[in-house]
Amino acid sequence: MDYKKKKKVQVGGKIQEIKIQRDLFGRMLGISMDFNVDISKILSYPITSVPLSMCHLDDAICKTDKSALMKCLEKEVQHEQPHHIDVIIIDGFFLLHTMKNVPKTFGNISKKLLQMATQFQASRINVIFDQYFTPSIKDYEHSQRLESAQLEYSITGPEQIRPSDFAKELINLNFKEALVNFFISHWATDEVMPFIGNKTIYINFRKCHSFTVDNSNKVVSRIDEELSCPAHEEADTKIVYHACNINFPAEIVIRSADTDIAAIMLGNMHHLKSDTVVWMLTGTGNNLRN
Repeated sequence: MDYKKKKKVQVGGKIQEIKIQRDLFGRMLGISMDFNVDISKILSYPITSVPLSMCHLDDAICKTDKSALMKCLEKEVQHEQPHHIDVIIIDGFFLLHTMKNVPKTFGNISKKLLQMATQFQASRINVIFDQYFTPSIKDYEHSQRLESAQLEYSITGPEQIRPSDFAKELINLNFKEALVNFFISHWATDEVMPFIGNKTIYINFRKCHSFTVDNSNKVVSRIDEELSCPAHEEADTKIVYHACNINFPAEIVIRSADTDIAAIMLGNMHHLKSDTVVWMLTGTGNNLRN
């Protein structure tokens, strides 16, 4: 046998080198004799540095295919399309990522996002954004997505030109925070009055801001403390919080592609007001579906 030749196998899509420890069973036998441990009991557990049910051999966290849950649920559920929509709750960053032909200035990006949100025929529109805490249990997840708090970013006004690679900047948490703060300030100006019309628009970031148009065609901005939920970091739990705090019977549509939201919403259906119905509008393009 050629001991210099190394054999490699593919595990979980990754190439792993097979390593043989010839004294492994001898050490196990010694331990079992010294500590009176049943060796068959030892072999009933994985002999790895971390349980394989939790991590891969390279210590990367094991993740399940969450989208499979959505596919199973869709097969089991029979439903009609909503007759009308009272409230639509939108994952803000999801909507931003679906934007095509991103305008050159931040002011036009803000208008286009508001136009995308208000195209839904609902009198109330809630746009929900993640907020970012440091330190956070999501730090590892952000690092896997290559997201980080990089250089500070400041948006000074609607005429400022966006970065050339807009999608790349969306992995900079400081940029994302500056962008949402700009949306909040820009949507409070009379410039966006035609987009708001007779609707009520909410943005939830660190606090929840509402925007309406009064009788003199002026945009009125307020902070809704009851809907602010400042302790929530991710948009998925905020979305469910908003749905559960609609204080009138409503037909609600949640616009997102996040399976987590569907799972969390199912676990909180008992918090909805009576006669409230929830749909989830998921997918993009030709795969768009309720």
